[in-house]
Amino acid sequence: MLIPLLNVSVLPHSVIAHTLHKQPDRYPNKAIIAFGGIQVNLKSPVKLMVEVGKTRVNHPFYFTMAQTPNIVGYDLMKTLGLVLDTPRDAVWLRPNINQSHLEHHNYNSMVGGESTNTPQQPT
Repeated sequence: MLIPLLNVSVLPHSVIAHTLHKQPDRYPNKAIIAFGGIQVNLKSPVKLMVEVGKTRVNHPFYFTMAQTPNIVGYDLMKTLGLVLDTPRDAVWLRPNINQSHLEHHNYNSMVGGESTNTPQQPT
């Protein structure tokens, strides 16, 4: 689930339980205000490697004991250079032309929408 208004990325405990080095109650709490003004308690971030295309980042994810979908927050969207294409119902990865391995990279829609192959245009 993509939530561009949420500034943190969140995973349910069940997804990251195998990566934790200590019991969940040993991680500090972080209270955030969710949609509708509801306070949600998260556990401190755990760094996980995220790979999309040829882009890899070590990114902090908060986790919760609640049953929730995986939430990609604005923090990860910005880090990866994700672009929401709402008319096509798609999410795109914008290559960073400062990274040599992406200089001549073609990028495709990653989620939903019609699959197209669009060559990168330097800006």
